[in-house]
This record gives sequence, structure tokens and C-alpha cells, in this order.
Amino acid sequence: MDLTARVIGLMLLVRALALAQISEGPELDAAKSLVVMIEGNLGENSTRGGGIVFAVDGGRVYIATAYHVVRPGEKRATELKVRFRQRPNDSYTGEHHEDASFEHDLAILKVRALGLQFQLDVLADSASFRESVKVFAIGYPRGSRWGVNQTPGMITEVRSQKLFVESPYITVGHSGGALVDDRMRLTGMVLDTDGAIASALRIDRLVAILREDVKLPVQLRASSRVSSSLQSKTESPSPGGDSSLAPSPRAKYGGSCRGGKGCNCSA
Repeated sequence: MDLTARVIGLMLLVRALALAQISEGPELDAAKSLVVMIEGNLGENSTRGGGIVFAVDGGRVYIATAYHVVRPGEKRATELKVRFRQRPNDSYTGEHHEDASFEHDLAILKVRALGLQFQLDVLADSASFRESVKVFAIGYPRGSRWGVNQTPGMITEVRSQKLFVESPYITVGHSGGALVDDRMRLTGMVLDTDGAIASALRIDRLVAILREDVKLPVQLRASSRVSSSLQSKTESPSPGGDSSLAPSPRAKYGGSCRGGKGCNCSA
């Protein structure tokens, strides 16, 4: 290919990416509502990143994040503070869940918070994970809460565990946050960010690890924009019981759940 053809190809690519810039709307709002901002202390240093809500039960919110954000090396972050998009000015105390996976760069936090509501039918179909697909990251880049790369990155490689994305805009602080496609469906959890190529744990693998290895129910479900949204709301635990995320036979998917007593939407 001669130089002129290369230049023309590059110009067309830049134009296509510019036209695909992200725009505000209900789908983006729904995706952001599942992403939390995490801050904590690591000795004399601080840490921050994103996390993804995957379940709520009895006043607790369960969050997946990158292991290296809250448990780098042999350390555990202390004084963990978590912020939710619905209440961005309030911070909640985050607790480490004992289960974590260094191998998958996955850690779990739990937070007590009441009255929060999440749209849970946001998972992308793994069949859509292909090279050249445009994706965006939602996280805490450079101290910008719920920061999103306005110009999309491009998936360059699809593996069994990870997606690799070419983008100079997915950077430090996006770790633990969400990778979404141009329909704002969750495709992965951001892991490595070096300013050129980012990696993300595939969302289908994240769900499988949480369910099969960690043994926690996951309430996230496949996106269904044409039907009523599956929602769950944090409420006080039922009298006489603690929050345990035990599957509830009363929970029904495909409709709207408001998280009433006895229902944790985890069937």
C-alpha cells in the first residue's frame, strides 16, 4: 500500500471515530449508575479506581473491582470510600470481601447503602466481542469521577479471558471500571491501562468467576432494550435475617423488580 493510500485510510478512520463519539442519554446514565468510584489508602499513598455493581441484597451492594486497585501486593487498602452515581456527593464505607482472585485481578467490595436503584439488564452478548468493535471506558481517570473517553477505543484482540483495546484515552483511574460498547452494554471490567493498549476482563468471564469460583449470585443480565428493564433496589434486610445473597425463589427476571422484602433478585 503506498503512502497516499495509507494517509487516506488513516483520515477515514479518524473521521469514523470522531463521528462515533459518545453522547449523553439514558443508556449511558444506566451504565454509569452501575459504576462506582473507589478511594482508599495504601500506607502513605492513596489509590482510586472504579468498580462494577453486580448484586444488591438486604441493604448491601456488592461490587467487583480490579485487585490491584484495592489489594496491590500484600497490602489491603484501608479507609475505603465508595461513591454511587445516584448520590455523587455522599461516600460510603467499603468493606473487603474475603474472596478475591489475584490471578484474574479481581477483588470484591461490599457496601451498606439504602434506597439505591440499579438497572441490571446491561450485559453485552459475548458474540459481539470482535476486533474493530468500538468501546468506551467508565471510571475515575485523572480524578474525574465517572470519566468516559469521548472518542472510542477499538478492540484489537479477543481472548478467552480478556479483551484488548487500542486507545490512548483509557488510562490510570479507569481500572476496575466498566468497558461498554456503543450501545452502553457492559463488555468487560478494565484492568491494565498503559495509555496505548488497555486490557479488560471479559464480562462473561467476570460473571462466571463470581458465580462458579466465588459462589456469589450475580444479578446482571443480558441487555433487553425492548422490554421493561430489570431493576433492583437496596432495602433494609428482612427482620431476623442478615444479608447473605442467597438466591430467592421469588425473584423473577424479564420484568421490573423493586427489591421488596424477601426478594433479592438473585434467582
